[in-house]
Amino acid sequence: MEKTTYMLNNIDDIKHASLIDKLIAVLLAMSPILQHYKGIFGNAGVTVLIICFPFLVGKILMIGKLYAESIFFVMPLILFDIYKSIDHGFSVSSLARSVLTMVVYIAISNDYVNRKYFLKVCLFISEMASVLIICQYICFYILGFHLKLVPVNLLLHESSQWIGCVTTGLVSITGSSNGYYRPSAFFLEPSHFFLFVFPQLLLTLLSEGYSKKKMHKALLLTIGLLFSTSGMAIAIVVAAWAFYLLFYSKHSDKFIIQKLLSVKSIILLIVGVFALVVLYIKVPFVQSTVNRIVIGDKYGNTAISGRTFQANQLLDQMHGGQLLFGVTKDISNIEFNLSGYAATMYRYGLIGVILSYVVYVRGVIQLKRHFRIVSMVILVISFFTAHTHGTYHLIYYVLIIIEGFNVQKKGFSINKVKNSSKTI
Repeated sequence: MEKTTYMLNNIDDIKHASLIDKLIAVLLAMSPILQHYKGIFGNAGVTVLIICFPFLVGKILMIGKLYAESIFFVMPLILFDIYKSIDHGFSVSSLARSVLTMVVYIAISNDYVNRKYFLKVCLFISEMASVLIICQYICFYILGFHLKLVPVNLLLHESSQWIGCVTTGLVSITGSSNGYYRPSAFFLEPSHFFLFVFPQLLLTLLSEGYSKKKMHKALLLTIGLLFSTSGMAIAIVVAAWAFYLLFYSKHSDKFIIQKLLSVKSIILLIVGVFALVVLYIKVPFVQSTVNRIVIGDKYGNTAISGRTFQANQLLDQMHGGQLLFGVTKDISNIEFNLSGYAATMYRYGLIGVILSYVVYVRGVIQLKRHFRIVSMVILVISFFTAHTHGTYHLIYYVLIIIEGFNVQKKGFSINKVKNSSKTI
């Protein structure tokens, strides 16, 4: 029988995690939120990376093991960081920031970050945000005031565009009226709430096994996502629950396609479609949300086209070497939305796109069940939102995908490494 060794068994065990391990996990979990706030060094997200850096490096040096298989997995992201620091001109500050994120990737892939505690914290943040969104609705519609949860005086100057959103819940980042109430708890806007919470819903709802506690958590996250009124959130909630009802099996690590043909599934499908049609007809909020996504405004601009049309026009103008290396790092003069894909293509070309997508694509191809679904959603929304390629959400999503490989223990495995694996 082939022997196996387990690297850093206690590092990823919540019960045995040290205070420092938990602190690093908490800081990394909060970094997608903190990136919009002032910090000791630039924004608070960079401050998180700087705080984590000496502890992670110290742990790596103390234990002294880096596995080639683990390094290889995150190598595209390491190369992407190096490439970003030298493409369109070398910058010391850019290189320094790249070093910070590279250390985080190496630490995550080699079990020097407590991934289980990280996910536990992320789930807690998601649950708290969902509860607070419900509280905001109660305060607004029953008590007559908007519950403010964002300390706007601590926001970065470039984040000031969201002040109207978080102080009223009634206006967009352009200052125009939403037409209805759109709270987002302590996130700056509903889409930010969605980007953080949707993996937690999918991991909770679609994971193997059933319990009342699990379903209560999934229902709370579902309510939070629906109440956020984010178009992407509503689409993912509907798809996730449809997937759960039609394909989910409590006793298998795979989704059962044959369940779709059962009488129960057909009845659920008919009832679900009927319920959605009734909600669209009878509930103005649902109708306006669906119209915003599908029909659009009086000019025919939908929520989807609004996020992609101008970006596609910009990419169509690229030619020659720009297609390979990108046009420029500086996109501050671009006032319309650039998705993760579009921004990466415009700034770093095909080289950047390929390097940045490798881990996401591996998650879609190699993972199973709920972690694969999360990877698929990340891949899809990367063509509509910028955050999938931003430093802090990238760390967040990559950490989830790596934990997926760890849980699966097939192919690339984080905790379980064969004796033949090389150490660096």
